[in-house]
Amino acid sequence: MDRFAGSHAAGVALRLAIISIVVGIVLQALDLNPLDLVENIRALIRYVSEVGLDALEWLGTRLLIGAVVVVPIWAVVQIFRLIFRRTSDGQ
Repeated sequence: MDRFAGSHAAGVALRLAIISIVVGIVLQALDLNPLDLVENIRALIRYVSEVGLDALEWLGTRLLIGAVVVVPIWAVVQIFRLIFRRTSDGQ
């Protein structure tokens, strides 16, 4: 079990430590706090879900309004097609 993630565990741990230090330096230089980042990600997910649900509500409302007109017209057209197909087959 001395290999981990395709390499030796000590090598992976060293690479992760170096990357963590570099990322920590960058975040500190940008004056970013990891807890703020987590909260911002949660706020983004919440915003996207609210906007997405609003969009689905808007779409569903328009779908139902349109269907009230379109479906009966479609049904009448289908009935007329069926009637005229039978009369043309009978001749």
